[in-house]
Amino acid sequence: MRTTSAPAPAGVSGVPSALRYAVGRIPAYRPGVVSDWVWSDRSGHYGATNLATREVTISPRGPAGILYSVVVHEYSHALAIGVYGSSAGADVALMRTFGGSAGTARERAADCMAIVQGATWANYTSCGSSAWRAAARVLVSGRRL
Repeated sequence: MRTTSAPAPAGVSGVPSALRYAVGRIPAYRPGVVSDWVWSDRSGHYGATNLATREVTISPRGPAGILYSVVVHEYSHALAIGVYGSSAGADVALMRTFGGSAGTARERAADCMAIVQGATWANYTSCGSSAWRAAARVLVSGRRL
């Protein structure tokens, strides 16, 4: 496991260039949104975001062809929390807009935010709703819904 400052700096050993490249592609990237990028398979998922610390873990076991999609999805979780200041604050707005439980709304929002930033793969929704895409653009711009 290797933890880096966000974004993963080019000179840090143990962090693959593919992760650095994927982070660098995020069009709405803002320094400080993610506290740390971690390259590890400890979560058992392709990616995971600690909602309390905004630390993002990306698994080396994920398919290379969807790495950017996973990275931008996880970044979107941290961004949504950052917009509202806490996961509790974000959950209310996300549930109102994207429906479902807090967990479902978070995943739908992160997929939609990732899709409007160029993700080509999503696990929870294809974000076919124009209202959801519009809401995702608002969140990506750093504004509240």
